[in-house]
Amino acid sequence: MDIRVSAADEPAEARPGVERFNTLREVEARIRELAGGAYSVLTVHSPKRKAPDPARLATYLDWLAAGSSWRTILPRSVLATPGYLDYSLVLHRAGDLHRVADVPVQQMVIIDRTYAFVPAVPDTYAAAALQLTEPGVVAALADLFQQAWDRATDLELACESQPTDEQRQVLSLMSSVDKDSVAARRMGVSLRTYHRHVAHVMSRLGAANRFQAAARAKERGWI
Repeated sequence: MDIRVSAADEPAEARPGVERFNTLREVEARIRELAGGAYSVLTVHSPKRKAPDPARLATYLDWLAAGSSWRTILPRSVLATPGYLDYSLVLHRAGDLHRVADVPVQQMVIIDRTYAFVPAVPDTYAAAALQLTEPGVVAALADLFQQAWDRATDLELACESQPTDEQRQVLSLMSSVDKDSVAARRMGVSLRTYHRHVAHVMSRLGAANRFQAAARAKERGWI
């Protein structure tokens, strides 16, 4: 019997232009190897990004100082990760231009428009990743990046649209405290002032009710 195996059934290692890395350490080591001498790096971060590692900042700054061109797209939700915004601003101001996306974008890294890295399993953020080198595939991903980049907001402008600490407190109270009178006491303001704060936050979010305000605040990474 002649059994034919389709490309979709082949392991990644058997497909031309595809190499699989099964651990985060392997993926990061390969990306650092290529990015260190690259002239162009395009990156879309995961919405489940962990807090940044300050120890790596000096390395990235050295690459930028050497003339490497970087562009990075951040999901808005990661701006609420402790330390992430300040870390990103340092890179942004050093030349790794950052923009913030309000809609989901495929997580990826593209180096010199020759190598592309994507999650091994779509819509997940596990450690395994695929390195792609087929020119047509890499070009398509670069086009996808550019479309997302054109729709995204400059990081400096996105910072201006972030809520104040007081507004974050109001949002937190709205989602965790049932009675407005209790929330007002915790803020140390009158009930009337608290209601004014709530109305202002809902207006900023374009929310018709508190449930919608909480949902939109979570989408934007405000809480």
